[in-house]
Order: sequence, then C-alpha cells, then structure tokens
Amino acid sequence: MGHRLPGLDRRSLRPLQRYLEKQVGRTWDEVYSDLYRPLDRRDRLRRDIERSLPDLVAATTVRRDRGVYALCSWYGLRPLAEIRQRLYVDPDSGRLLRNQPALDADAQRRRARNQRLLEQRVGWQPEFRTLGAMTQLHRIDGIWYEVRLAQVPSPAPRPATGARSRSMKQAFAYDMLLQQAVHRCNGARCSRYGRCDLYACEKRQLNHRELVEHRLKNDTAPEIYDAYFRCRPRRRPGKYRGPIRAGGRHKEH
Repeated sequence: MGHRLPGLDRRSLRPLQRYLEKQVGRTWDEVYSDLYRPLDRRDRLRRDIERSLPDLVAATTVRRDRGVYALCSWYGLRPLAEIRQRLYVDPDSGRLLRNQPALDADAQRRRARNQRLLEQRVGWQPEFRTLGAMTQLHRIDGIWYEVRLAQVPSPAPRPATGARSRSMKQAFAYDMLLQQAVHRCNGARCSRYGRCDLYACEKRQLNHRELVEHRLKNDTAPEIYDAYFRCRPRRRPGKYRGPIRAGGRHKEH
C-alpha cells in the first residue's frame, strides 16, 4: 500500500529514506508503484520524490565479473562501494537491497577520521593511556597493564678523597616495564613514559572489570578509536528498563 509522505526537499530526505529502507527485499517495481499510486501527476510531492529518489536508490545497475556496478550520472559505471546511495536494485532479481559495501566504506572512513582528530587534539596513542601523573596504561604483546611510576633516585655521592672505599655495590632501581636497571637515560624511558626522570616501579595486568571500565581489549590487532562508542552514555548497573505500554491496566492487575 502507498504511504503518504510529508513535503520533501534537498535538506530533508529522511522520511523518504526511512520508507525505502522498510521496503528492502521487495521488488523495485512494486515499491515504485506503491510510492507513486496515491500521488497525482500535478502533486508537488510527486515532483519532490522524482527529484530526490536518484540520491537514495541506485536503480540502474549491471553485473560484471568483479561484482555489481551502478550507473552514475557524472562518473559512469562505479562499484557499489564508491557510490553514495545506501540502497540499490539487484540486476538479477530486481529487488531493492541495502548497499552494504558503501555502508562499510563509510564506517571505515568515519573511524579513520575520528582517529586522526583524536591524535591531533588529545595525543591519543594505540598502545598507551595516561590516567594520572604517576599512573599509566601500556599494552605489551596485546596485554594491557597498569604501570605505577616513580622518580628516578639520585645517584649516591662519591666517597671523599682518601676515604676507605666500600666493597658493597651500589643498588640501582629496576624498571619493571623495560626489564632493565635504571641508569642514565638512553631514550627508552622518554619514548615510553614521556619523561626521562620516571621509571616503572610496579606493573599489574588489568582484570576484566577494569578493561570494560577503560573500554579496552586484550588483542594484538591495532586499536581503532570510535568516537560514537566512547561518547555514548553508560547505563546504570542493575537498572531495568521495561517496555512502555500505553493505555489503562487490566482490571485483574
């Protein structure tokens, strides 16, 4: 059945897009006829739909050896991942389908853009997090650790001239993350902690609760920042949200 849509223009295509997304799986001929059947030829809404429909659905498609291609008005035949339409008509069955390659390509571009913006603004690094002045998170071989930092102790003063030398060797601080004694800075601590006067005095692996709290995952794959995932409000633990039912309650309740 046809669906009466509100007035459309170039700035508001969401009503038409939502209607077409609900028709995924039907033949394009049926969707096209149901869309135009209740509209008169002189209706302004019909002209708005005719003008906006090519921006939402790739109706002219062909299948080749490497996949399905859509005909664009300016660029000719282009693969589905390179067009802006989220829906297309399958050339074999004639059904309206969702353009999943284009959606995946858009999501990948958004993640790459968010990651670049975060690196520029916050200084985000995939293997490093800063929780405080003396607390950091580091990922080593795919495992996240909490590292406690401390000031590098000053070297012991040299014995005075003529004094009896001690046979006891001088004790050096040991870096738990770099697995080496703390001597003069050779660049390793500067690149790891951001300062050469700090060293890792404690190292502890994060448990599952802490990984969820910091939104991290033990994995060797490169981490990708997702701004939408990190900005979503978290639900309160133990808060149940049941379905909202309109109307009066039953008399037996």
